[in-house]
Amino acid sequence: MKSHPWLSGLGATALLLGPAPAAAMQQPGADTAWRYRAASEIRRMRDCPTAELLMTTKSALVAIDATTGTLLWQLDDLPNLEAGLYWGGCDAHTGISYRKDKIVAFDLGTGRRLWDAGALPPLQEIRGYVSLSREDLLLLFLRTATSDRALAAVQLSTGALRWQRDDVFAQSPQFGGRGGVSDITEFQVVLMDSDTTLILYVSPDGPMRLDARSGATLWVGGALAGRRVPAIGEHAAMRIVDSTLVIPFAKGLLALDARDGHLLWESPDLLPTRATRLSPQSAGLLVRAGRAYVNVLDPITGSARWSHPLTVSTDGAAYEIVGDRYFVVARDRLLVADLATGDTTGLATLSFDDGEHAELMFAADDHLLVASRQNLTRVDLAGTIAYHRFYQAPGASFFEVLGGVSPGATFGSAAFRSEYAFFVTNAPDASGRSGNSLVRVALTDGSEAGRIWFREKAPKYRPDTARDQVLIFADGRTLVAVRFPAPVES
Repeated sequence: MKSHPWLSGLGATALLLGPAPAAAMQQPGADTAWRYRAASEIRRMRDCPTAELLMTTKSALVAIDATTGTLLWQLDDLPNLEAGLYWGGCDAHTGISYRKDKIVAFDLGTGRRLWDAGALPPLQEIRGYVSLSREDLLLLFLRTATSDRALAAVQLSTGALRWQRDDVFAQSPQFGGRGGVSDITEFQVVLMDSDTTLILYVSPDGPMRLDARSGATLWVGGALAGRRVPAIGEHAAMRIVDSTLVIPFAKGLLALDARDGHLLWESPDLLPTRATRLSPQSAGLLVRAGRAYVNVLDPITGSARWSHPLTVSTDGAAYEIVGDRYFVVARDRLLVADLATGDTTGLATLSFDDGEHAELMFAADDHLLVASRQNLTRVDLAGTIAYHRFYQAPGASFFEVLGGVSPGATFGSAAFRSEYAFFVTNAPDASGRSGNSLVRVALTDGSEAGRIWFREKAPKYRPDTARDQVLIFADGRTLVAVRFPAPVES
């Protein structure tokens, strides 16, 4: 079951890599902290504040010391290094690698193998999984000698079996796979609604509440039986508000009582398109649909608490909730809506050079950071602009080398959660030096906090703010950690 870290803006960041060009490295002046050359092409990477930097190559899972570049450990014979590899969020301690007939669990800090399929009851096929790292729980969907839809609960760190059932599902979840790996193809987020119970929605049976200790079915939402699962990626994640479970469906929403599963309300044509976010707030349940529609509902009845929805089109994720207010940028206009009433006020007109529009917004103390690919603005909650910065992008051929640059690749959510933003630019620095460079910008005041210069073409990069460095892919096999030059004292 795949995760979606970008939707939440939190947790680990997995950088998926295509072939990187043989690009020139940085000019002298930047401090190269270390260089690591893998035995084969680096395909995937997990960067966290932890000491270990994890990456996969064609044949191995490798951990290096993120401060020194020293190899810490390496696993060469895992069942799968692509779709069947799970390493979780930055707070996870246990990873798994599996394919249909094998599974290995390992410690993410040491690489030590923890358990394998020998710890499990006899099985014919692993069909999919759900990992709940914080609860140290792994749900395995299995084909056994007696069922093609068995469900087992395993302690993630030890492989100890908690329970196994053949009769959880009357209608089978949807499974698919590639490269010898099977997984669930239609699923909703798994909710731990108490310390001992979870709500699982992966089958046309409807959502169900299970006792995580015994596997006993506490209820099944029979009102939804026979419907296709409103899968993540097509719909927002279902949410619990107090004791109400709100679920997106097509262009509507419905709600079940989370205590017994009975239907509370259903509004099949509530929205202009599918819900893209459900966010519980003190004023009610905030609902976003598509790029424009926003409203707040009473989760118990499904009725709107705003007299009319807010329908201003946004680019990317140029919106943020701060306290009891909803901030949004529509093209160049910063608006704020009161979550209790929907009353909306225009706060400021923001400037975005080079025809760009706001694509990201983050709250920072009592300010908002609003960004596009090459623009950055800091504005307070009353609409007063603290600064605006624009960094001219290199030519189109430059970005063809990068394989296309998205907002996530340019800044990275990790950078915005710390002190800096990062831009690739050909704009000159304060001394007039020109050329292609990676510039670091202090979020507090917009001042330039260092550059790394490239001779011609820049490879892919990722800010590592925990160690105040940037990870640069010099080629498909070589990872280089570069630290910005120390500031020159005047």
